[in-house]
Amino acid sequence: MTAAQRTQHLRAALRPGTPARVAVLGAGGRAGRAVSAEFVARGHRVLGAVRDARRHRSLGDLGVEVAEADALVANDLVDVLRDADVIVVAVTPFSAPPATFDGFDEGFYERVITSVAGAARTSPVTRLITIGLSANLALTDGRRVMDDPDVFPPGLLPFARAHARERPSDSPGIYT
Repeated sequence: MTAAQRTQHLRAALRPGTPARVAVLGAGGRAGRAVSAEFVARGHRVLGAVRDARRHRSLGDLGVEVAEADALVANDLVDVLRDADVIVVAVTPFSAPPATFDGFDEGFYERVITSVAGAARTSPVTRLITIGLSANLALTDGRRVMDDPDVFPPGLLPFARAHARERPSDSPGIYT
């Protein structure tokens, strides 16, 4: 499939009035639940992937189909992502904000994206959206928000650096 064909497919899948098939990884969390509800409200079919489906039955009340999968395990994701036109990654390794990020694995999000890229279909193309942090936005001087200790708390740097690693260079096929 050429780049032009991929773009045409994505435009068709995301055209107003045309429901897309959306997989939201981390649908049980604060961001994932909000994203799922918004896609449903816009008429899209949403499959929400969570680590423990029993804890997130209420997603069904929003119109979200629930599947159990670990975002770090590509084999768990194959069925979840098979028909997705759009994949939203809204996962976190925490069930609540941690008191500290000491010992936090900064490779977590990179491994999630690598797992997703390994499980997602490549034809027709799938749109990948990651829910990240404002810490990675550029300031007017070219630095990122997280690079300015007057703007971004230094204690959160491990989490910000982890999000900055979300796009591995060896999986270009899933990005458009």
